[in-house]
Amino acid sequence: MLGCGRSGKEKPWTTAKRLWPAGDQPARLPQAGGSGARWSGPARRGWLRGWGDQAGGTTITLAFTPDEAGGLEKLIRRFNEQNRGEVQVKWREMPALSADYFEQIQAELQSGKSSVDVIGGDVIWPAQFASNGYILDLTDRFTSGMQEDYLEGPLESVQYQGKTWGVPWFTDAGMFYYRMDLLEKSGFSGPPRTWEEMKQVARKVQADHGTKYGFVFQGAQDEGGVVDALEHVWNAGETS
Repeated sequence: MLGCGRSGKEKPWTTAKRLWPAGDQPARLPQAGGSGARWSGPARRGWLRGWGDQAGGTTITLAFTPDEAGGLEKLIRRFNEQNRGEVQVKWREMPALSADYFEQIQAELQSGKSSVDVIGGDVIWPAQFASNGYILDLTDRFTSGMQEDYLEGPLESVQYQGKTWGVPWFTDAGMFYYRMDLLEKSGFSGPPRTWEEMKQVARKVQADHGTKYGFVFQGAQDEGGVVDALEHVWNAGETS
């Protein structure tokens, strides 16, 4: 069986109104990967909570999806250790599905009663949240010098109407997986290198081993299906 998948979801981060005291620079959460497309940033309510009024420093709440691999938990622990007495991060686990997460966080932001300070979200969210006044403009804080460390595409995803509303967090990549054991049993020494070869390999493996599907991918009527479809389109040379 062959499969096309993604190593994760693209995410940036954004922040709430009054993210840092005037003149201060943001503390930086360690990178979870290369410069990339998931963003995060401040929700409009966040960061107001407890600036300087706690003896142990400020506690902020980061909203993000489940952390099955444990990487986020390690990053937060390291950040908290490095900033003990100043800034401490609490992770609030949100729904794994992007659509469910978006629906929940949008409802909270609309109500004006969200407990979230920093949102780790999808690349299509910054413009929507910024246009509704839910997140903080980070243009003066996420400077052009800082932006030199990031890829152009992820940076574009956090920009809206000439301003920057988040910081790229990590980039994902489409991956092609295959069952080495089944391909070897069917006489193939390696994976297919063209789409035509893939069709031939998939059909032979199905015929030899009774595999139900020769090729699987995210094809449901949601964002995942669109993303995977575009990968095929761009791979074929279409860019418009």
